Amino acid sequence: MKKKQNTKVLVNLIDADPIVYEACFVAEAKEKEGVYLNEYQVFKVVDTIMRAIFRHTPMSTHYKPYLTIGKDNFRLKRATTLPYKGERKKDKPFFYDKVRDYLVKHWNAQLVSGVEADDALTIAKKHHEAKGIKCMISSIDKDLDQEEGLHYNPKRKQVYEIDYPKAQRNLWKQVIIGDPTTDNIPGLSHAYFWDTIREGDSMLGEPREKQYGPARAKRILDEAKGDDYATRILNEYVDVYGYDGEERTIQHGIDRFYETYDLVYMLREAPEGVKIAFDYLPIRRDDLGFEEENHSSLEF
Repeated sequence: MKKKQNTKVLVNLIDADPIVYEACFVAEAKEKEGVYLNEYQVFKVVDTIMRAIFRHTPMSTHYKPYLTIGKDNFRLKRATTLPYKGERKKDKPFFYDKVRDYLVKHWNAQLVSGVEADDALTIAKKHHEAKGIKCMISSIDKDLDQEEGLHYNPKRKQVYEIDYPKAQRNLWKQVIIGDPTTDNIPGLSHAYFWDTIREGDSMLGEPREKQYGPARAKRILDEAKGDDYATRILNEYVDVYGYDGEERTIQHGIDRFYETYDLVYMLREAPEGVKIAFDYLPIRRDDLGFEEENHSSLEF
């Protein structure tokens, strides 16, 4: 029996990882101008960011932010072709820990271990909606566009809705392309290049027919019917990635397909031993107080 929806509550599930970096980068930008912020001034930037989210999503009544503890993430072990997020800088901004602690203590954020904040959002959304509680997702991360429902992008200040067919298409587009620039996840193009490099050949002058960008992904998805995305793309992986030296190895392509899928797919259920907090707080009138959104012009 379908749960009756609670129309009085709409929980805004917030990806707080980018908020940490945004606040820290504001401090760094100010420092380059010769203005040195203390931690309380940086916390004011955090408050500004959070309030902006609430003001631009007036339909939301409650909120819950999530933060990632990066040292314990299942994707780090699942990535066998390339280190997951291996191209990212290891050094954290100066106020990184203080901002995270502030989000936990003052904005009810949860530090999640074993999964990422992105996964916590989709897991929490499924949990709440099973109980008839409406949710929306606030994040700048395109990975979350594989989840149907109401979304808000803080960078674009845009509220939008994704239906199930579009969500599925977004997911399988990611499986085709991967995420080589942000998360170091190899898609079909990189899969081919990886075998090429391993054989000692140069990446220069790679054949155009082996390149898989947004345009080619669109063609593949257009050719496939919604329920056939998995089969169509798996066959593509076997054709492109199922090659090891002089010998075709179908399993090699299958393994890379499932690796990429597991790395880009947002979880809907918490893995065993992973605890996700589902508590949320009401958005208060004080949380909607006006703050200058152009951080570069904030007066300190």
